[in-house]
Amino acid sequence: MLARSWVFLALAYAGVLAPGPAKAGATCYVTGGGDLRVCHDAGVEGVYDRPSALQLGYNAQIIALGNGRLAVVMHSEARDSGRYRQLTGRNRPGDSVKAGLVNTQNDPRAAFAAPPDLEFRIWGSLTNPASPLYYAIDKSDPAAIGVSGGGNPMTIRGRDGRKGAYFYTFFLGVTSDGGLGRAWRNVLLEARTRDFQRFDVLQTGRNGAPAWVKFAGDQARPALVRDTSGRAIVSNRAAKVETGGAEAADRPAGAVVTSGLIGSIVYVAGRYDYFYTDQDPVDPARAHLYLRTASDIGTNFRWSPPRIVMDVPPEVLIRVAKARDMARWTVFYSCLRSARPKVYDVCLQYTENLKISGPGSLSALRLFDGPVYDGVSGDALGLTGGGGTIIKAQQYYLTDADGNLTAPPGSSAQDPRIGGMLTWTDLPPDFDIFGAPIYWGEWTVTPVSAATH
Repeated sequence: MLARSWVFLALAYAGVLAPGPAKAGATCYVTGGGDLRVCHDAGVEGVYDRPSALQLGYNAQIIALGNGRLAVVMHSEARDSGRYRQLTGRNRPGDSVKAGLVNTQNDPRAAFAAPPDLEFRIWGSLTNPASPLYYAIDKSDPAAIGVSGGGNPMTIRGRDGRKGAYFYTFFLGVTSDGGLGRAWRNVLLEARTRDFQRFDVLQTGRNGAPAWVKFAGDQARPALVRDTSGRAIVSNRAAKVETGGAEAADRPAGAVVTSGLIGSIVYVAGRYDYFYTDQDPVDPARAHLYLRTASDIGTNFRWSPPRIVMDVPPEVLIRVAKARDMARWTVFYSCLRSARPKVYDVCLQYTENLKISGPGSLSALRLFDGPVYDGVSGDALGLTGGGGTIIKAQQYYLTDADGNLTAPPGSSAQDPRIGGMLTWTDLPPDFDIFGAPIYWGEWTVTPVSAATH
């Protein structure tokens, strides 16, 4: 079951198409303070992964490791059914993390499809109610600490180098306040890996100190990630178990629809920046893009307390990364290309500099047209996927090891116009995400003075 609100969070088989620069007739607009032109051509899209009807996939971050090697880390879940267990012989309950590797040196086109070894690496527990990864069937069970497993991963390279740097994956669990089974929040958890096949999870050792322990399936009991003040990093507002109803297709009875902490982590100028959205702790009608910073992510108690970057509408997924080969931020967010009729899209803006606040900065961006918010933005990429009436959900993108934008291998890597490679999942109208395809798409970014579109 889906435990997190992700329709906006995060708001026909095309195969693998040859990538390249945008063509005449592409969707184009000006950003970056007026001196950059972004273009996306619907012909430069394809299906990245098509999960079976027994699985789902979204939040697909692709990571360039060098020498043509790519890793992918994504959110997944297996239907908890006798059929799945019969086919696989394994339980993979609740929200989960999948990962895999692919080498594109001999075939750059392999970058545009999910790795053959993409597999569950972290999943929920059916037997350990004291774990934040517990997958609770009865949401009112007072013994259930967790409710959904763990997902929505964000991965970045660490700075520990004795045997090669670890990659750290921050992901979310859902736990109840005080373990009472009535009010639930997203919580931040952490894992690490060197090979994207075997993961350790950050736990609390017997002496109370942080300890890295090999992920042990049902017995895993990750510690909550805490900031420098010792406070657990959890979403600001708690959610209750949904009662369902005719007007709640995306919130079925029994679901726990939490929000907050989903975003991206980057390493820029000697510092880790964790950008995420969450509701205001006092006014539930308001939400913000928050920033936490750290100089080290290899243990607990390292992230700073949160800082508000900007006010944003509730339930909008925003991911932030440094632009490819530019000292600018890029901001990806869920949006509408049109309100009547509704045409769903992903929007992209570039800042003028790498500042968080001030003129030309991240906080200076205006994400949506107005004055009344209706989800529409003139900075929509013009994604096609399965059609404009299908929600484009849980976007992520290809990053370098530091979480920032880079280009796919092959001809795209040689073309300075290529801004990067985006991924998203098409959410069908009936909200049945199992089996829904993950798409990829490229865009170009050029100086307005040099644009010839």
